[in-house]
Amino acid sequence: MSHNRISKEELVYHIQQIEPLDTKPVFVAISGFGGSGKSTLANFVVEKLESVSIIPIDDFIIGERTHRSADWSTFDRLRLQNEILRRAVIGKTLRYQQFHSGEWASGVGGAWRELSIGEIVVIEGCGVIHPNLMPF
Repeated sequence: MSHNRISKEELVYHIQQIEPLDTKPVFVAISGFGGSGKSTLANFVVEKLESVSIIPIDDFIIGERTHRSADWSTFDRLRLQNEILRRAVIGKTLRYQQFHSGEWASGVGGAWRELSIGEIVVIEGCGVIHPNLMPF
């Protein structure tokens, strides 16, 4: 079985070649298992390109991770769609509550995060490449 691998630099080059549709940002999804380097790769993209926003999927965890599901249901895809993807497509400032286990477990919710939308939005985390998110 052959695997096509590219370097980080080649990935950045390919991202630079993507033509945005209208005024919508380019979405880049980085998925992989825990410890595979997703955050490191996302940070590398930020260092090499301008106008990049990073959204970590960990900010959208639903409660404690007590099991592994077939479709990575441990994060709130609906909230990601409503608070990030749909707002980014229309150019609105992003504002959402980050998941922090102690705060969410107490029912308070996490800290609020607000960021301006970049020309490129990198969403990184386990299970981020999912059929429900592909329309974006």
